[in-house]
Amino acid sequence: MVGLLQDVANRIQQRRMQYFGHVQRMEHTRYPKLALHGYVHRTRRQGSPKKRWIDMVKDDCRQRDLDIHQATEMTQHRSAWIEEPEYTRIHVATAISQVK
Repeated sequence: MVGLLQDVANRIQQRRMQYFGHVQRMEHTRYPKLALHGYVHRTRRQGSPKKRWIDMVKDDCRQRDLDIHQATEMTQHRSAWIEEPEYTRIHVATAISQVK
């Protein structure tokens, strides 16, 4: 049962990261991207803040030893972003260093 729950959690994390990459590659005028990077100006209710979707993405990035800025840059390389995380870091870091 524990293995099944871990598989489900891993699949959710994988799909969340795939969708994050999809949204990051969108044009800046698209509503999903505006919603991801937007901010609502209002007062917050008392108590601890609710966890946002982007907070979950940041947690996923931390588990892959990335920060959100590295992940955002990596999403521009779609083929590498979808592959295995360890390969992705090496492949994209090499590609970025060759461009600079």
